[in-house]
Amino acid sequence: MNTIKPMFKFAFQYAMKSIIPIVMLMIWLAQYQPAVAADAELHFSGVNDVVSISTGGTHVLALMKDGTVKSWGSDVRGQTRGQSSVPDGLNNVAAIEAGPYYSLALKKNGTVIAWGNNDRGRLEIPKGLSNVIAISAGHRHSLALQKDGTVIAWGANENGEADVPKGLTEVKAISAGWGYSIALKKNGTVVAWGSDRYEVVSSINGMKEIKAIAGEATHALLLKNDGTVMAFGNSNDYKQLDVPEGLDKVKAVAAGIAHSLILKENGTVISWGGLNPRSSEVPEGLNEVMAISAGVAISAVLKKDGTILAWGWIQALKEWQNHGVEVKVR
Repeated sequence: MNTIKPMFKFAFQYAMKSIIPIVMLMIWLAQYQPAVAADAELHFSGVNDVVSISTGGTHVLALMKDGTVKSWGSDVRGQTRGQSSVPDGLNNVAAIEAGPYYSLALKKNGTVIAWGNNDRGRLEIPKGLSNVIAISAGHRHSLALQKDGTVIAWGANENGEADVPKGLTEVKAISAGWGYSIALKKNGTVVAWGSDRYEVVSSINGMKEIKAIAGEATHALLLKNDGTVMAFGNSNDYKQLDVPEGLDKVKAVAAGIAHSLILKENGTVISWGGLNPRSSEVPEGLNEVMAISAGVAISAVLKKDGTILAWGWIQALKEWQNHGVEVKVR
């Protein structure tokens, strides 16, 4: 029950600030009932040869060495149902992105595939989209980075999140948040647009000497060239902005709905914040990590041996167990 109250609080605050219908708020909250959720660790036994991972609202995607995709989690709004929801015959995949209730896959030929819930048209990939080298799944909109350094956006645009600034080029990384978008240019400069509800856009726009970005709901993380991390937003109710003092030698950053996750150069992981304080407790002894991902209330890591470990506020435990995942309630 400790996580249910913060979850209701977060949803209420977001609803009031974004003026979303109360019906949508209740649907969102329905995914977090205590009867089907718990703070847990997920052990993906028998899964190896994974090259990248991505966590969404209630599901996890894995890109396999052979270019195929696997998925696990609950079937909220059709975003995933174990491996069966991945489009039949999907192969030659280069990158994956799990969003809230939907998924994206970037194929090696530079085209994009989407499946799941089509809220606000986030699955409606622009006709003729090609030469894509990176993708990002936001709350209700999606971004694609093309080979020529330009950015394409589609889906929701109530806050201007899909209005890519004119003349934006030389981009090397993208991140789609909840109602806003972030692009990192090759010269280390940040460009942000869309909703400034949580003062993320105005805080980070134009920042320099940045080498990685991560945006989510109420906050964003920036990894500086010197290996230190900065967090931005005007809401710190869940301590997601409290970067540990002296944190350095960071290799990667990931932002969840109310928690932050970082990967250090030595292969260890540090996390802080969260709707449930225990959700940011990194499993003891975790090391040899090569990639991280933070979802709505889930964190996942890819280890150097090609295996996956995830933890956090896990919904629909039985569905995870039915797909061969060992669930350990904490």
